[in-house]
Amino acid sequence: MSDNNQPPFASFGEALKKLRIKHQKTESELSDAVEIKQDSLKDFELGKNRPSEDVLLLIIQHFDLKDEAARELWQLAGYSGNPSISDYFMQDDNYDPEPSNTKVVVV
Repeated sequence: MSDNNQPPFASFGEALKKLRIKHQKTESELSDAVEIKQDSLKDFELGKNRPSEDVLLLIIQHFDLKDEAARELWQLAGYSGNPSISDYFMQDDNYDPEPSNTKVVVV
């Protein structure tokens, strides 16, 4: 007989809480960092709800999760496929504050 009282996203919530604790973040620090209410984060960690794809990508980016770790958290939240951070966030690896075709004028 299975436990029907388990929240729908219990595995995700446990993984998120372990991740937060591993990185020595409080609920307040993480919720502020990804701009969500602390109560929402509590519900995620309790497995009652899951974050939207956008919020989950912010969490993945905040903890700098790569490949398998990001994919595992993504799938625990019930999303299919792979998280694509590059689709949502500008990567600044190629950022050039003064491109060669830009002239700086001092007045």
